[in-house]
Amino acid sequence: MHRSLMSGAPRDGAVVADTWSACLHLRLLTDVGDAWRALLFGAPPAAV
Repeated sequence: MHRSLMSGAPRDGAVVADTWSACLHLRLLTDVGDAWRALLFGAPPAAV
């Protein structure tokens, strides 16, 4: 029982890291999308 809990810890840590990485990538894509929208449609970029 104890061994299975210990083996599960790194996997949970990886899930948290993957989720954080996904959030950062989504934020970056959103910023890039805002920049393209500003270029294409002349809209002011979102405030940082």
